[in-house]
Amino acid sequence: MERTLATRRMLPLCLGLSAAAFTFAATPTGLIAVAPFLVAAKPLLHLVRERARHGWPPVLVPIGAAGLVVLFVVFADQTYASVLEAVRLRNAVGPSLSWFEELERYELLFAESADGAATRRFPVLLLMLSTATCLAVLLRRDRIPGTALGPSRRLIGTVALFFVLLALTPTKWTHHFGAFAGVGAAMGALTAPATSSSVLRSKRNRAAFVAGLLLVAALSVTGPNAYWFVSRIGVPWHDIPPELAGIPASTLLTAAAAVAALVAFVENLRVRRPGPPREPERRSSALWRGSLALIVGCGLVITAEFGSMVKGMWAQSDSYSLGAANLAHLTGTGCGLGRDVTVERDPVASVLSPLPGPRQHTVVPDDSRAAAGVPTGGGDPVQATAEGFHTEPDADGDPLAEPPHGLTPDNTPMWSSYGETGPPTGDLRTPWYGLDDADGDQLVVTVFAPAGKATSVDVQFGEQTPGGTRVVQTRRVLAPGGGTDEWHNVRIDLADVPEGAAAVRIAADDDDLTEDGWVAATAPRAPSFTTLADKVGDRPVYVDWPAAFVYPCVNPVKIRDGILDVPAYHLTAGDLADEAEWAAADAGGMLGTLEELAAEPEVPSYLTGDPDQPWGTLHDVRPYETGREPTVLRGERVRTGWWSPGPGPVPSDGPGPDG
Repeated sequence: MERTLATRRMLPLCLGLSAAAFTFAATPTGLIAVAPFLVAAKPLLHLVRERARHGWPPVLVPIGAAGLVVLFVVFADQTYASVLEAVRLRNAVGPSLSWFEELERYELLFAESADGAATRRFPVLLLMLSTATCLAVLLRRDRIPGTALGPSRRLIGTVALFFVLLALTPTKWTHHFGAFAGVGAAMGALTAPATSSSVLRSKRNRAAFVAGLLLVAALSVTGPNAYWFVSRIGVPWHDIPPELAGIPASTLLTAAAAVAALVAFVENLRVRRPGPPREPERRSSALWRGSLALIVGCGLVITAEFGSMVKGMWAQSDSYSLGAANLAHLTGTGCGLGRDVTVERDPVASVLSPLPGPRQHTVVPDDSRAAAGVPTGGGDPVQATAEGFHTEPDADGDPLAEPPHGLTPDNTPMWSSYGETGPPTGDLRTPWYGLDDADGDQLVVTVFAPAGKATSVDVQFGEQTPGGTRVVQTRRVLAPGGGTDEWHNVRIDLADVPEGAAAVRIAADDDDLTEDGWVAATAPRAPSFTTLADKVGDRPVYVDWPAAFVYPCVNPVKIRDGILDVPAYHLTAGDLADEAEWAAADAGGMLGTLEELAAEPEVPSYLTGDPDQPWGTLHDVRPYETGREPTVLRGERVRTGWWSPGPGPVPSDGPGPDG
């Protein structure tokens, strides 16, 4: 019976050691898992010594086994040498910072980004406030009434040690504060009785705590309600600090904190007046009243967090939102972002065909028709002009040298005024292209111009007349000064095209006199569309890790026999999240492999229902060489766990596989 009881009392220690070993091996913040054992070292040592009356081995062996059995899982598919090599590479590539650079984590916590979002700041600041409050009460009254002294002290010590051990981790991202979730919840539970009216008997102290709580909330909402990657789509205040009726929420909370601080100051003056002491409040009432501020504050934060996600779902009801995608995934009917991204099937095949010769003539409106109010839209007598424009790249940096979407001057008509040796200005009127063979319901024109330059691009629609094609409508797709410093697609709904329009052409003007003022455009195309999930299908895809969590239906690229499959597509997070820093060629990352292996033209795509919303990019991987199958030699050799075939600090126990 005594041995069974001892085993039950030792079980939490064994499980705790196992959990600590696992988190230490599996996460960068696993080091903090040992904090509870360090703080409780003395009682744990007494417990072990008490159970070791019949000898140390029967006690230490089960504890050690329970704590180390997780190593079988950790090293099931990797060796000691591979772990050391992985650690070495992480330190070499980074980010790997020393303990005295821990301040960078808190700089990120107060940055205007997802790392410094209000939902990340509030729990950390609240934990600091709660720990300081409980420590002050414990030092003032020797214990927190209603709680056990030993666990209370160990909990406070564990939280304090967490912050110290967190500084020893080499990476300094703010999401590592999530390791505080367990002790943070326990500290919140300890703060409730510590701030009750039976403990904080004076209104002064309770008002001071409320002022601190409001100040924590104010500091939290000075950051945006930001979320990572596409999780922010549709969420209110994802790029600015929250505000109410145009007033920053931080201002309102700071004002409320000032009022609470003023109440605490007034109560401090009143408490010094002579007179009989007030009657103590009833315990249940005191506990509720004292904890009300903490409960309401946390409740409002949780409500606001969930409410913002619900608002995002409502705002994106006809497009993508994280909440709707998660609900669909629970029912097994969704493919995440893959079903909400629309892509062109074949950009090259969708380029419109030019009209035959006689129909290329542009009819000039006469003055009598214009005076009668008949819409003519203007025009010119020539079939096409390209003064100051060329159709093949003729200088370094010419945008025609790197056109987008797999378009080239050989398969698609395109024009550019870059680097013209003659007059620095140019005038372009392209041939007319027929709309009769348009398969899709949208017209797409791809343009490129530097920002802030006197360049413009128009799309002109024409109708057929006996004398040729007459312009009936002009749509401006690039205004002067409105360049974007990259190729971008302009979409026009064909349902908005004037009735009777059967042709379209590009009209571009380069009125900029500087050498760096130019404009480029491609022939219009009318593509057909499909979803990203259908476009990719079951073909292997390399997905940048920031984007990997929102594509549950894609087939990730695999490594077989040490050989990486060539992906058919490459999915990125675009400008919403960058992987290039640690996946680039100079860091030995996967992106460097793709750069050497293949060209990656971007597939034209947009978010369904919200085409102007950035979501990422899809790239078609086109290897420079195809048809070469690798030669694979398979065999078995037994090696020790510390053997390594490559250079480095890992010792070798003999020759490699080649002898």
